[in-house]
Amino acid sequence: MLFNNAYGIVLLYNHPSGNPQPSFQDIRFTAGMKKACDLMNINLMDHIIFTDEGFFSFSEERVINN
Repeated sequence: MLFNNAYGIVLLYNHPSGNPQPSFQDIRFTAGMKKACDLMNINLMDHIIFTDEGFFSFSEERVINN
């Protein structure tokens, strides 16, 4: 659900394996979501994978461009 006047969205989920590094499928999913967001003029601000051991930020690692 998007709220009026929202600046953008952040995708967030966990990897139960404990490895925060994105898989090929994670990267492919993020690229598809970025394209969909661009088509709808929505800012995909970040995609974060978190675990008990740490996290991976697609934005910080420059996997997606804002």
